[in-house]
Amino acid sequence: MEYYAGIDVSLKESSVCIVDAKGKIVREVKVASEPETLVRYFDALELPVCRIGLEAGREDHHRDLVAGLHVAALPAIAQIDDGVAELDRP
Repeated sequence: MEYYAGIDVSLKESSVCIVDAKGKIVREVKVASEPETLVRYFDALELPVCRIGLEAGREDHHRDLVAGLHVAALPAIAQIDDGVAELDRP
């Protein structure tokens, strides 16, 4: 079975959620927002994660995380939150 990871990135700590192909949550954890910490977490996970999506704000901190995951050959992509919710738009 394939698994997917979503990471909500904050400056100090990031929330990681692992789901299976049906969308069922199989793991949730908070880890330090450091590339090395995330790489160690995924290396120890023992689940075949086929995609890692990071949701980040406007700050550039997520770039280091994505770069660190790529160096470790982990399939990471970033979604940048522009800070504007749909309800804020006219």
